[in-house]
Amino acid sequence: YAVQAIKKLNYVSSPLVKNLINGALNSNGKLAGPCMDALRYFHEQSRNRKEIDILIENGSWDAKQKEQIQKGLN
Repeated sequence: YAVQAIKKLNYVSSPLVKNLINGALNSNGKLAGPCMDALRYFHEQSRNRKEIDILIENGSWDAKQKEQIQKGLN
């Protein structure tokens, strides 16, 4: 529910995006699903897309995790 509230507020920041990515990579589907949905929602907005792509590219996640996130966004 917290993730839905963030979407409703339409609030985006670098720490938030990193936390959404970490949540989306979590093995708990009840956490991963809503986090990926929110990440996808923000990524679809052109004003956020570049920042999110840069955060993914420069983040500390391994190549497999980055591929998983990119796959979920497309």
